[in-house]
Amino acid sequence: MAGIDYFERKLDDKRRLTIPTELRNEFASGVVLSRGFGQYLHLYPKQVWDKEVEPSLGGSIFDERIADLTVRFRRGKTEAELDQKQGRVTIEQHLLDYAGIDRELVAIRVGAYWRLMTPDADI
Repeated sequence: MAGIDYFERKLDDKRRLTIPTELRNEFASGVVLSRGFGQYLHLYPKQVWDKEVEPSLGGSIFDERIADLTVRFRRGKTEAELDQKQGRVTIEQHLLDYAGIDRELVAIRVGAYWRLMTPDADI
C-alpha cells in the first residue's frame, strides 16, 4: 500500500475530488463511493469493492443484519473512473449532503478503503 494514509482537499465547483498523485494507481480499477457506517462516506478502489465488500453483502437473504448493511452501502452507491488527466472523481450531491460535506473534506485510510468526512467531524 502507498505510504499516504491521510489527505485534505477542497472540492472544485463541479464537486470533483482530486486524488493525490501517489494514490492514483490504487484507484486504477475505478472508484466506488458509498455511505459509511456513520455520517461520512466510504471511498473504495473498485477492485476492493468487488473482492471484499460485494461478497460480504451476499449473505443469507434471511439475515437482517446483512440486509441492513446491504441497504446502507448500496443506497446512493456510485461508481466512476478517475479522470486520467488530473486524477479527479465527481462526488454526487446526495452523498455530500448525507456526510454534511460542503467543500472541504479530509480522507483517512481505513485499511483497504478511505473514509471521507468534514474536517471537524467527530470520529
